[in-house]
Amino acid sequence: MTQSYTTRLNAILRNSVTPLVASEGFTHGGNIYTRYLDNHQPIWMVEVQRGRWSNNEKVDFTLNCGVLIPGLIPVSYTHLR
Repeated sequence: MTQSYTTRLNAILRNSVTPLVASEGFTHGGNIYTRYLDNHQPIWMVEVQRGRWSNNEKVDFTLNCGVLIPGLIPVSYTHLR
């Protein structure tokens, strides 16, 4: 039986992406990977967004990347912890 694309994407993240970015200091929750500075403010964020064109034959996804410059814009980070 063919695995669902969600199961396949989760396996790719768990077996390939998570170990790679964890070795660079990123933590993750769900499909969002965050690297924090010493003062616990996020500096880099990468989100793996499931593609709407995925099916049981191919997994389609988008990487959304962001960089935070602390002090530039006051923001609350409580939703990231």
